[in-house]
Amino acid sequence: MYTLVNRDEESSVYNCVKNLLLEGSSEKTKWREVHQDFERFNLMFGERKRRGLDYTRLGHVPGLCQAVNYYRGSENLLCKKVPLVKYVRSITQSEAETYQWIPVSFIILPAQLKSKSDSRMKFSAKYVDEREKLEAFANSLKEKVWIAKSSSGAKGKDIFISNDIEEIVAFVDEQTQGFVVQKYIENPLLLDKNRKFDIRCWVLLDHTYTIYIFSEGVLRTSSEPYDEEYSGNFGLYEEGNEMFYGEFSRALLPDLAKDLVRKAIDPLFPRDSRNDEPFESGSSESKTQDTTKGHFVII
Repeated sequence: MYTLVNRDEESSVYNCVKNLLLEGSSEKTKWREVHQDFERFNLMFGERKRRGLDYTRLGHVPGLCQAVNYYRGSENLLCKKVPLVKYVRSITQSEAETYQWIPVSFIILPAQLKSKSDSRMKFSAKYVDEREKLEAFANSLKEKVWIAKSSSGAKGKDIFISNDIEEIVAFVDEQTQGFVVQKYIENPLLLDKNRKFDIRCWVLLDHTYTIYIFSEGVLRTSSEPYDEEYSGNFGLYEEGNEMFYGEFSRALLPDLAKDLVRKAIDPLFPRDSRNDEPFESGSSESKTQDTTKGHFVII
């Protein structure tokens, strides 16, 4: 008999896994749910926050295998934006290598962060405010749009976009936590009809540091075509703006075929653009029109 504790009952993911274990157990691997303070649990689900997962309860019962759903310390290393930027910098050998993984980023600490509680004082001592570097770098660029993201924010909350770097810094100074200010990507890869998108995939890192990626995922598209001007519909959800991988593949197939022709076939069998007949000269330049909606690199 194995026991599980769910300390985050609002999570649809944890509830689904819990129900799967409880309903699908065989006699040999029977699971049962116990109250949140049960000490001899085998599996505990919870948020990474201190109240969600109490790591001090692990390892006190000899021979009892216990597992939780977050690595200890992940909150202060990977799950917040300010520590994540610092960590990515620490594992790369150059600034250029850092920004192969993330946009150009600066850590900005609100002015009031340094004059409040002890915990905030410790935070400000751990991270260096980079507003002077940000302002100097921003003034050297022609592209002026920047985006500020709160360290612990999610789902579009606590985000501010502006082409005025002083306005960005003033906004952060009014907040109560550290922010990452990043160069906004002004020329993004777009789907058909100029829709921005992101890719949501699920990854599992187990206790042996083996990484698994779920075979299905979701592409989420913007609620309206992309425009460099700030949209009043920022963050709004539009029904039907999610696409699973299979749907995306079907939508992408025509462009994939065009790009394969342009890069792999046309260079070998060029055509005369005047009469669309096979071109007999030694030129191997492709005559197929280039695409502006993104492309595939053939490896």
